[in-house]
Amino acid sequence: MGIEGEYVSIPVIVFGAVICGFLGLAIGGGKGYAGFGFFLGAILGPLGLIIIAATKPTPAIAAAREEAIETERARLRAQREAVEQATPPVAEH
Repeated sequence: MGIEGEYVSIPVIVFGAVICGFLGLAIGGGKGYAGFGFFLGAILGPLGLIIIAATKPTPAIAAAREEAIETERARLRAQREAVEQATPPVAEH
């Protein structure tokens, strides 16, 4: 084995670190921690991905999500009311 085995494992480790870094970037970006997610993924690998996945989003991201949810609820409410007004009542037997 010797030296040849070491040269093969280093590129694999670097490739794994880069892949985990970009996965951490994707996970952390949705929570407001893109750079931190890349760092944790690249340095800690799968453990870093678990940590960033368990991290709560920043207050600004959480507020934006809540606002988007409320906007969608209002849109669905208006759509439901429009359908109810346009649909004639069904006679029961």
